[in-house]
Amino acid sequence: KSGMLKMVGTSKNKDRLQKEGQFVYYYENDKKQSTVNYIDDLQTGKQYNWYQNGQIESETEFFIDTYENSPNHKIIQFWDANGNQKIIDGNGEYETKTDDYYEMGKIENGLKQGIWQGSIKSLNLSYQETYDKGKLTQGITTDAQNIKYEYTSSSSKGGPKKGLKHFYQYLGSNFKISNDAKANNIVGTIVLSFNIEANGSVSDLKVTKGLGYGLDEEAIRIIKNYKDWIPAKSRGIGHKIQYIVPITIQ
Repeated sequence: KSGMLKMVGTSKNKDRLQKEGQFVYYYENDKKQSTVNYIDDLQTGKQYNWYQNGQIESETEFFIDTYENSPNHKIIQFWDANGNQKIIDGNGEYETKTDDYYEMGKIENGLKQGIWQGSIKSLNLSYQETYDKGKLTQGITTDAQNIKYEYTSSSSKGGPKKGLKHFYQYLGSNFKISNDAKANNIVGTIVLSFNIEANGSVSDLKVTKGLGYGLDEEAIRIIKNYKDWIPAKSRGIGHKIQYIVPITIQ
């Protein structure tokens, strides 16, 4: 909002952000915050992070965990806010603290090990997680009402409950092309955006790129009729996300 540069990078898709190659992120004071590499929107390789005063914070390395078939990372080097190196060549004690976030635990061979503690002030929650060679084996989040949420994945993406394949099969079977669109040989892609709420409902559904000829209205109708959405979750708690759906007419 201040007009300062926040991020620089390349997207493989012009209709939605699909990160590819190196992205550079900046603090609002114009200091570099991090450099991150992506392949098909997944973090990969080395990432470097800096504190807001320009001091180096950490060197990490992202990889695909073959056991989980999901992204994971190693902490190779880490310095605290006073410049003291706490993790050397993948071993040591990790502790980070901001106005909103706190986390601490042990790193062995670059991976989380044993019991980790953390809290997020703005969400009024705390959590405890147990790791074995970087693999999360158990997590428990406690919210402001002292309700506990158990999980074995720190985060999960929201989307169609039965998967993308089922969802697009539903689109293909139920989308009705209007007579106007057929008569004018309309082809192209409609892009819709909406929110998947914490309870799995859909809100703020709109067409961000349309084709007209009744196709946009049909796209909205078919999304409204699809009820099987699951919310994104972070440490066991559901939260709202924005979801983008392209529908190709050919």
